[in-house]
Amino acid sequence: MELNGHRVVSLFLKDSITIFSLQIKQASSILEVHAAIASAASNLALLGSLTVIRTMTDRDEVVESALKFYLDNRLHVPLQQLRQGLECLGVLQAAVGSTAFRRLFSGGPPAPLTAEQVMHMFAVNYSVRGSSRRSEEERAVGYWRDWLIDVEAGDAVLVVEDTENRVTLNQLLMFVTGADRVPPLGFPGEPTINFLHTVTVFPEANTCAMILKLPLHNTFESFSDSMISGIIQSPCFGYA
Repeated sequence: MELNGHRVVSLFLKDSITIFSLQIKQASSILEVHAAIASAASNLALLGSLTVIRTMTDRDEVVESALKFYLDNRLHVPLQQLRQGLECLGVLQAAVGSTAFRRLFSGGPPAPLTAEQVMHMFAVNYSVRGSSRRSEEERAVGYWRDWLIDVEAGDAVLVVEDTENRVTLNQLLMFVTGADRVPPLGFPGEPTINFLHTVTVFPEANTCAMILKLPLHNTFESFSDSMISGIIQSPCFGYA
């Protein structure tokens, strides 16, 4: 494959930039910086980065300018090819208007879960309206919503041997789904709440189907204690 003159110069500059940028960055005094700058003056002039160095901050700015040139030129063609490929498949157009795609490719840690998010995340499988079971289930859902607020506030605590263990919303999500956070594109299905119409005290979960089975209690205090104990003392996600 033949290379034109511009391409050869570009390749030469890229190799040179990495070398002299490192030399300049490693210089520990202004005199050493001046010596490194002098040896790389021709390359810096081509980059438009040749300047008078008076402080170590000036040194860092020169290195940053040179590396920016290197990265911009090196990545420009691959990024353009990626853009063209995404446009051909229609992915780019879909991604531009999609908050899900932006979350998928955006940096930084995910936003913390909130009680309101978790409330709206689950669908509830109620019994027939008007039945005695329905009344118990609606009471349990009321307890569940109040309990989520306590969890978000850090008030869902189990004391074991004088040690406080707090349930978090992420632990709850792990217990139900096996994931400690919501995937960028969401779960493949909708997490669901079922009810335990038995003498079972603690919550249960089917992580594959993302089903949380709530226990039925007569008071909020006993419901809260069972949820906290079940999640914290469960050796792994799934069953308490």
